[in-house]
Amino acid sequence: MTRPRPDGPDVLVVGAGPTGLALALQAAAHGARVEVVDSRDGTPRPSRALVLHPRTLELLAPLGATERLLAAGTTRVDAVLHARGRDVRVDLGDLPLPDTAHPWLLLLSQAAVEATLLGLLDERGVTVQWDTEVGDVGAGDVVGGDVRAGDVGAGDDGLQGRTVVRGRDGAVLGAARFVVGCDGAASRVRASAGIGFPGRDYRHPVVIADVDVAQPSGLSGAHVFAARDGIAFLFPLGEQAPWRLVVAGPAAGRPAGPRAGRATARTGPRAPHPPWPEPPSARELADLVRSMTDGAVTLGDVAWAELVPLRHHLARAYRRGSVLLAGDAVHVHSPAGAQGMNTGLQDACALGWRLALASTSPPGVSRLLDGYEQERRPVARLGIAWTSLAWWGESSADPVARVLRRVVVPAAAPTVAQHLDAVAPGVRVVTGLALSHRRPGFPLALRGPGPRAGSVHVGDRLPDLVLPPVPAEPPGTAEPLDGERASAPHRLYQLLDRTGHHLLLLGERAAAPPLPDAAPGLPEHWVHRVRLPAAHGGDDLARRLGTTCPAWCLVRPDQYVAAVGGG
Repeated sequence: MTRPRPDGPDVLVVGAGPTGLALALQAAAHGARVEVVDSRDGTPRPSRALVLHPRTLELLAPLGATERLLAAGTTRVDAVLHARGRDVRVDLGDLPLPDTAHPWLLLLSQAAVEATLLGLLDERGVTVQWDTEVGDVGAGDVVGGDVRAGDVGAGDDGLQGRTVVRGRDGAVLGAARFVVGCDGAASRVRASAGIGFPGRDYRHPVVIADVDVAQPSGLSGAHVFAARDGIAFLFPLGEQAPWRLVVAGPAAGRPAGPRAGRATARTGPRAPHPPWPEPPSARELADLVRSMTDGAVTLGDVAWAELVPLRHHLARAYRRGSVLLAGDAVHVHSPAGAQGMNTGLQDACALGWRLALASTSPPGVSRLLDGYEQERRPVARLGIAWTSLAWWGESSADPVARVLRRVVVPAAAPTVAQHLDAVAPGVRVVTGLALSHRRPGFPLALRGPGPRAGSVHVGDRLPDLVLPPVPAEPPGTAEPLDGERASAPHRLYQLLDRTGHHLLLLGERAAAPPLPDAAPGLPEHWVHRVRLPAAHGGDDLARRLGTTCPAWCLVRPDQYVAAVGGG
């Protein structure tokens, strides 16, 4: 972006990590004009995240990303827990999650996720402008090709004029109706908007490295070693060597003096934490792994190592006027549970369609955008709480944590591995499948005909049901509607494979409600009408929604139930 134009983008995304790229992709897929900038030069960086959750894969499917991600990663991976001579194997490729088409954890590097999203953006004509460092963000008006800057959020509802982005030298880089900071924990966008970022450091950092394993030979799958002084993970996902090693605990952060040929500690230019000790040398790392694995693993070459300080923070606001935040720019926490990349991607899928819709200036724009924080802040707060507790159990030197890590978990693991159904509710929470937004004023939702007795309510994620075959001659007749599907999908989400809202007509005689009544402010072209015959899952879904056929159900782009009627 050289000189801003009055017809500049609707959405300017600052930061081209997974969150920023997914946000740009979803906003563009819903019709917004999008631009993306990043201070990096475009060279892939070493990945810190390695896992995608089932809910994340569901959200990315309508954008065309999930099939490509599945092709690039692996789902059939056994994880082996090693502790005090016990080896417990758990199949991560077959979790008891019947209401999703992705009952697994997908192992895939962050770099591969970014490459996939970049490819999809390129197909939509959206390219990242690299080497573009943001210095300041403020609101202003585009007048005759010139930008007049003001305060962030100025104007009625904070949405008048355009938000101006300037470089470190003060030069105008561009102007957009909305600017979204996806620029990480040291976010310049967040700082410019004056949004606080309270939090604290965890006591111990984590060591990440790409390594060869000399012994045992033929090692495969993922491995977790619960040690007295912390925990070590080995994943077959190294980028510069076959294995990715992650070590957490007191031993990971021990002080180290100057050494020749040592790895380099990486710290951001605005990192909100004090300096940490340097990463261990290759020899020290080999000694550390030998100790953490009780001698079971001997490292070969160490291709790369990084010492990562850990902290947890939560921004005081997700939005200030026309400036919004997502991903690590608004929340950071420990890597326990592989939440970082997944939470950021889920933020993106909660916000992208909102920004595209807000760009059309429907009634209730502020309420629509405020709903983003109202829905996502509780998720971040809960995530910080439970990941902090989990990280304490994994890495703390506290005697109670050591007993849990070394005694209780290994003793319980064999039983858990044989009865995964018992832990399925916890898995659903960790992966986001259990997330619900039930509350008054749910965006794009009707009040409805009153309380319903079903298990799925307005604000809940629509379950991805397995659908029975369509009968050869379905009972009843109905005139075809624009957007109705004639095919017979195997699962419900196959009906929701396009961007936009979906109006599910349940039963052969279900009629579509007037759109202004079902979803005030929602453009007609945003809604895909799909009929679900009673015998092809319509009755089942209606029952779960607490009604009967004929009925209808409006589903948001992020697969949450927005409104229910009929019955």
